[in-house]
Amino acid sequence: MKDLKRKNLIITVLAILFLFISILVLLNFKYNINKDKPLETYNIDTSSTDLKNSNKKQDTSNSNETKQNREDIIDINKSNIIPNAISYSVPANQVAKMLASGSKNNPEKEIFLTIDDGPSKNTPKILEILKNNGVHATFFILGSNLKDSEENQNFLKEIYNTGNAIGNHTYSHDLKKIYPKNNVDTEVFINEIKKANDVMNNILGNNFCTKVLRMPGGYMSRVYYKDKNLNILDEDLSKYGIISVDWNADSEDAITKNISANKILDNVIKESVNKSKVVVLIHDLPEKTVTLEALPKIIEYFKDKGYSFKVISNPN
Repeated sequence: MKDLKRKNLIITVLAILFLFISILVLLNFKYNINKDKPLETYNIDTSSTDLKNSNKKQDTSNSNETKQNREDIIDINKSNIIPNAISYSVPANQVAKMLASGSKNNPEKEIFLTIDDGPSKNTPKILEILKNNGVHATFFILGSNLKDSEENQNFLKEIYNTGNAIGNHTYSHDLKKIYPKNNVDTEVFINEIKKANDVMNNILGNNFCTKVLRMPGGYMSRVYYKDKNLNILDEDLSKYGIISVDWNADSEDAITKNISANKILDNVIKESVNKSKVVVLIHDLPEKTVTLEALPKIIEYFKDKGYSFKVISNPN
């Protein structure tokens, strides 16, 4: 009986020992399998984060590309004046703002002589008058006047190199072409600006680019005629960084036949009364020698009134 009990005890102990060993073997086997396996606890779903990062990189890339394209269009490192002219220049956007507001908050007297439609055979005489009086002007150039005319091309260089500002007055000034049915053809108009600018750039070099525009008839005429495409034009001009600048003192030298020099002066004086910022419109036309007579009178009048003479530079 005792032998039977002892035998059962031995069997029980052996069974327990076998079970214990089996458990140890099983645990060791599982450990060896998992030991070289990455911990699943850190398998975070990064697909959303990766997508955001990818989009962010793409957005940055697109933004940089857009910025580069815009810089190429606007030519931010180029200018419509030589460095020496910076001290007496005012950015076009500020001049446009002055015209729109009447400069009620800025009483400083400033005058901008703006000369449209050149160059012409009268350009050297205009430049001589400006030089003799120690002032400068902004010339709004017609690109077509530069075509096949080495003389006018040299006049353009002289305008620029003597410290005057250069603006764009389109290539052709063809009103029927750019304003068909009295509404601006925006595609044609922008191409006219580009064409004129390219011609001037080829003459003056790669450091030149003007973003100052004088629309034929003035921007004000498009407003007056309620041009249905004006909003589209505004968007295009903004895209290319171009500022359109009108005037607030018309000499009427180009629209009045047989006008005298004194009448030109009177027109400018009349339209500049009580204005601290005056943008004078005169023309550089080969047949308008009377403008040459009036220009010294205009300069003398505004000097006596204490105005400083400024030119219009590219917008800032």
